[in-house]
Amino acid sequence: MESRKGFMGRRWAIAGQDREYPAKTTGLGLALGLALGLALALALGPPPALAGPAQEFKELQKNAEAGDPKAQRDLGLRYESGLGVPVNKTEAARWYRRAAEKNDHNAQYSLGLMYEFGDGVPQSAVEAKKWYQRAAEGGHRQAMRDLAGLLEKEGGGAEAIGDPLAWYKKAAELGDARSESKVAQAMAKAEAAAKAKEDAKAAGAAKEAAAAK
Repeated sequence: MESRKGFMGRRWAIAGQDREYPAKTTGLGLALGLALGLALALALGPPPALAGPAQEFKELQKNAEAGDPKAQRDLGLRYESGLGVPVNKTEAARWYRRAAEKNDHNAQYSLGLMYEFGDGVPQSAVEAKKWYQRAAEGGHRQAMRDLAGLLEKEGGGAEAIGDPLAWYKKAAELGDARSESKVAQAMAKAEAAAKAKEDAKAAGAAKEAAAAK
C-alpha cells in the first residue's frame, strides 16, 4: 500500500506537470485552468523534502536526545563506525551507555565490548562482565558467549554470574556456532576424563586381584 508521503509526492508531481490545452482553448478557459492548477498546488502544499544523510542524522540525533533508546544505540554505532560522522569512540560509548541504561540489550553488549577491549573507555573486565551479563540475561546470545569467555579466562566466575559452560550452553541453544563448539569440546573433555577415571579404577582392581593370587 502506498504511504501517505509517497501518495502526496506523486500527487504533487502530477499537479506540477505542464499541461497541454486544446488549440481552441479561450483565454478565459486557460485562465481558469491555470487558476485551478495553482489552487490545487497550494492545497497540496510543498513537495516532501528528500531526506538526505545530513537530515537523517539530524533526526536521529533529535530522537536520541529525546530519550529514544534505539536512536541512542544507532547514534552510538554511527560514532563508533564513522558512518556519516567522524569516528569518535568516546561519544559512541556515551550514547551506548544511555541506551544500555534503558535496557537496550544490543547497546549493553556493545558497551561491554568497548570495556573488554578498552575502546573509547578505560579497559575493565569488571565493567565488561557487568554489561555482558545484563545483555545475556535479556537473551543476547553473543553477550552470553563473550561473558562465558571472560569467565573462562578467569578460571570460572563468581557465583552471582554463573559457570562459563552454563552460559556457553545457553548461547548454543540460541544457535551460536562458537558456543556450540565450546560445549562440544567441554563434553569431549568430560568424557575423556571420565574414561580415564574408569580405566584407572579398572587397572587398580586388576592390580589388587593379581596381588591377591
